[in-house]
Amino acid sequence: MAETPKLVPGPAFHLEGDGKWDIQELPSEVLKSAKYFGEIKIKGYPAVVFEMPDGDQWAQKAPGTPAPKGDEAAKSITSSDKFHKIALRMIE
Repeated sequence: MAETPKLVPGPAFHLEGDGKWDIQELPSEVLKSAKYFGEIKIKGYPAVVFEMPDGDQWAQKAPGTPAPKGDEAAKSITSSDKFHKIALRMIE
């Protein structure tokens, strides 16, 4: 049986009330309380979705999925602003 995916500290997608995914730093409470919900694709890239007891949803890139290609892909992501730009390209 495959291991259940887990969230990792760092940037994540948060499902907003308007149905769009926003990039935010993953709160520690989400790391502790969110449960695996399922999988989706965001701009063709596999992502894993987790749900909080109150129904709030978070997602992160599926483990083992390569980063998107492009100018930013070769650089290490050292700020959430750079991650935000890359992630926005994934979901546009």
